[in-house]
Amino acid sequence: MGETKLENFEVPAAVLQDMMTFIEKSSALLEETGRVQVEMHRRAPALADTLVKAGLLDAKSRDVAISKLQEPLQVMESLQKTAEHVTQMVPSIGAPDTTSQGSEKPASMKESDRAYYSRLGFSVA
Repeated sequence: MGETKLENFEVPAAVLQDMMTFIEKSSALLEETGRVQVEMHRRAPALADTLVKAGLLDAKSRDVAISKLQEPLQVMESLQKTAEHVTQMVPSIGAPDTTSQGSEKPASMKESDRAYYSRLGFSVA
């Protein structure tokens, strides 16, 4: 295959301007994405430590949590799972307390769940 040389090739000014606009917007988007990634990496260890101290995360899972907390989609998936778990454990979340003592809990509630709900402000025994 032979090489094709383009001589005296003209590109309309509007196309060049569109290319420059695209490059500028892409650069700004990449810069913002990089900034967000740096912040997520910086904040993930402190957040994992807070979750461990609050009893919402097992200390053995801290390193795994840090890696997941650095990725936005992983954070969203974790929040989704947490929301599903909370809904299963406390289906009346957000509803007024109709129990006489306000301390009823599912029989299968683990100590970590009890601590979690207590920190959310729910009365659990």
